Amino acid sequence: MKFEKLFLYLIVSLFFFKGTDATTHEPDSLLARFNIAEQAGDSISMLSTLSDLAKYYDDSEKFDTAAIFYNRAIRIADSISDKARLAEMQNRLGNIHLLWGSYRKALDLYLESLLICNEINDSSGISRALNNIGVIYSDWGEKAISLDYYQRSLEVDSLLGDIEGQSKTLNNIAILFDEMGDKERALRYYYRALGLAALIEDHNMLAVASSNIGGYYLEIEDFERAADFYFKTMEEYKLDRSIVGQAETYILIGDLYKANEEFSAALDYYTQGLEIVMPRKLNKPIMDAYEGMHEAYIEQGNYKEALTYFSLFHVLMDSIFSIKTSTELAALTNAYEIQQKDQDLELQQARMNEQKSRIRRQQLAMIALAGLIVIIAIFASLLIRQYRLRMKAWTHLLLQHEEILKNRQELIIARDKAEESDRLKTTFLVNVSHELRTPMNGIMGFTELMQRGSGTADQNKQYLSYIASSSRQLLKVLNDIIDISSIETGQMKLEPEICKPDKVFNDLLNFFKKEKKDSNKDKIDIKYLAAPDAAKHQCTADKKRLAQVIFNLVNNALIFTSEGSIEFGYEITDNSMIHIFVKDTGIGIERSNFEMIFERFRQVDGSTTRQHGGSGLGLAICKELIKLMDGRIYLESEIGKGSTFHVEIPYLPVG
Repeated sequence: MKFEKLFLYLIVSLFFFKGTDATTHEPDSLLARFNIAEQAGDSISMLSTLSDLAKYYDDSEKFDTAAIFYNRAIRIADSISDKARLAEMQNRLGNIHLLWGSYRKALDLYLESLLICNEINDSSGISRALNNIGVIYSDWGEKAISLDYYQRSLEVDSLLGDIEGQSKTLNNIAILFDEMGDKERALRYYYRALGLAALIEDHNMLAVASSNIGGYYLEIEDFERAADFYFKTMEEYKLDRSIVGQAETYILIGDLYKANEEFSAALDYYTQGLEIVMPRKLNKPIMDAYEGMHEAYIEQGNYKEALTYFSLFHVLMDSIFSIKTSTELAALTNAYEIQQKDQDLELQQARMNEQKSRIRRQQLAMIALAGLIVIIAIFASLLIRQYRLRMKAWTHLLLQHEEILKNRQELIIARDKAEESDRLKTTFLVNVSHELRTPMNGIMGFTELMQRGSGTADQNKQYLSYIASSSRQLLKVLNDIIDISSIETGQMKLEPEICKPDKVFNDLLNFFKKEKKDSNKDKIDIKYLAAPDAAKHQCTADKKRLAQVIFNLVNNALIFTSEGSIEFGYEITDNSMIHIFVKDTGIGIERSNFEMIFERFRQVDGSTTRQHGGSGLGLAICKELIKLMDGRIYLESEIGKGSTFHVEIPYLPVG
C-alpha cells in the first residue's frame, strides 16, 4: 500500500489520548490499585484502572497486552451500564484489530460504538467511529461507501470546531481521491490536512500528512520532494514517540529507494521496519514490506528470495482479504446502509511559502534602501547646518546657550523619569519576589510534610491539593512575566482561529466557581450573563488571548471583592463589535488611578505588605492584548461600591 491510512482516526486514535492519566502511571501501581478495587468489589474503580492500564500499553504500542485489558474493561463497562466508557473502549479495541488486519472484528466494534454514541449523543465519539468505518471500506475498495462515512465525520467535526478531527478526515479523503486517480485534488486535500495539523502542532498528524504527500511525489517520480517529506515524517514520529509510525516510515523510505533503483538501501529500510512491526503482528505494514522486498529482489536477480517474499505476501493477503471476510463485511454494509449525501467543498491551496518569502525579501530591501536615504539625508542636513553655523557665529552662540538650558531641563526630566522607572521596577521586583516566594514556600512546605510519610491518605491528598494550587499561582506569575516581556520586545503575535465566545465564558465561569471556593470567598456570587443566541455565535479570534483578557479581569475582580457579586458577559453591538463587561461589588478605584492601573510596574498599593496579592501586570497585559486586537478598554468605578471594566473588540463572524 503506497499511502498510510488514517484509521481510528488512523494510527492517531491509538495515540489520541496520549497525555492522559494512563501515561502518568506505571503498570505495577495500576495493577496494585486494581487488586484493591477488586477486593473491595468497586466496579467503577476497577473499570477506571483497567482503562488506564489498556491505554498505557496501547500508548507503549504493546497491543497484545492492551487488547486484553480493553476486553476486560468492556465487560465491566457493559455490566455497570457505563455507556460512554463502553463506546470508548470498543472504539480503541477496534483500532488494534484494524492494525492487525482483523477487519470483521474491527468493523463490528466500530458499529457497536457508533450505536452507543448515537444513543448518548456523543458527537466526538460519533465522528471517530464514522472515520474509522470509512477506513475499513476504503481498504476493501468500497470507495463510495468510504467517502460517505468520511464526509459525515467531517461534517460533525466542523460543527464541533474540532481542528484535529478535520485534519484527520481531510487526510483520509485525500487518500481516496489519490487512489481514484484525482491526483491534483488529492494533493490539495493533503496540504489542507497538513496546514490544520501545523496549526495545533499535532506531531502525529503532521507525520501522517507529510507521509501521504511524500507518497504523492513518489508516484509522480519526484524523488527529491518525496525524500524531503518522508524524512520530515520520521522527525515528527520521533517527536510523537511513535515506534510504529517510525517503522511504517522505514518501509515507505524503502519504497522510495526501490523506485530510485537503490535496491540494497531499500532492503535495509524494509528490514528495519519489519523488525518493529512483526513482533506487534501489524499485518498491513508487514504485507507492504513483503511486497516491496519481493519486487526489490526481482530487480537484483535474486529470484529465490523474491519467491520467498512473494509467498509470504500472498499468504498474509489471503488471510486478511478472504472471501469469508468479504461476505461478512457486505452483510454488515447492508445492515448499516447509509444514505449518500452530496457536498460541494471549496478547496484551498497552501503553496504560499515561496511567494511570502519573496515578498519579505523585497520588503527588507525597501527598508534597507529607506534607511540609506535617511542616513544620507541626516549627513546632508548636518553639513548644511554646520555651514550655516559658521556663517552666523553670534546667532549660533545664542542658540547654543538656549539649547544648553533646554537640554539641561530635559536631562532633569529624563533623570526624574529614570529614577521613577527604577523605583517602579524595584518595587515590581520586590512584589514579584514576594509572589514567587509565597507559592514556592507552600510547595516546599507541603512536599516536606509528604516526604516525612507521617500523614494519612486524606492529609496527603489535601497536601497535593495545596501543592497544585500553589503551582498554579506560581505558573500564573511566571506567565505574566513572560507575556509582558513578549509584549515589550514586540514578539507577541495573535493566532486567530474559529472561536465560540459563549464556550469561553462558560469555561471561565466553571473555573472561577471552583476558584472562589478555594479562595474562601463563598460569599461572592459569580454570574455569567449570556447574550441572546450566545450559543450560535462564532467568530475569528485568538481564543487563548481572548480568554486571558477575560480571565485577568474576572480574577482581578475576585481579588478585590470580599462579598457581593461578580457579573461578566458580552453582547454584539450594532457596529459589529464585541462588548465585554466585568462588574464587581469590590473596593472600587479612585478616578485619579484610572490610567495608572493600566501601566506596567504600577499598582495602587505597591508594598509587599499590601492586603491583596498579584504581580501588578494583569491589567497592563490586558491593555496591550486588546490593543493588538484593535480594541479598547475602559472602566467605571466608585470607591466602596465596585468597578465595571468594559472591553470592545471587532467582531469577525465565521461564515
